[in-house]
Amino acid sequence: MRDLVAFRDGEEYYKRIGKAWKRGYLLYEPPRTGKIADMANLMSYSSYYLEHSSIINNGELKKMLLAMTSKSMIDLEDIDYPLDPTR
Repeated sequence: MRDLVAFRDGEEYYKRIGKAWKRGYLLYEPPRTGKIADMANLMSYSSYYLEHSSIINNGELKKMLLAMTSKSMIDLEDIDYPLDPTR
């Protein structure tokens, strides 16, 4: 939680060093335990669930991501699960 708060409050630091102000976390817990909602509430961010099987192509993914607010938590459940290659 300390890392989340430090990141949330560190926007100026990222601007000063010229890096994108973004962060990724790999969480290992059973699905639907509320971990993303808890993190988003702590940070006062929006929370989105993105089911990777609904992504048809890169253009569709880009459209989904651009529709989200800039201060968002995006939950990508089972991102390591292979998609159907025939789609």
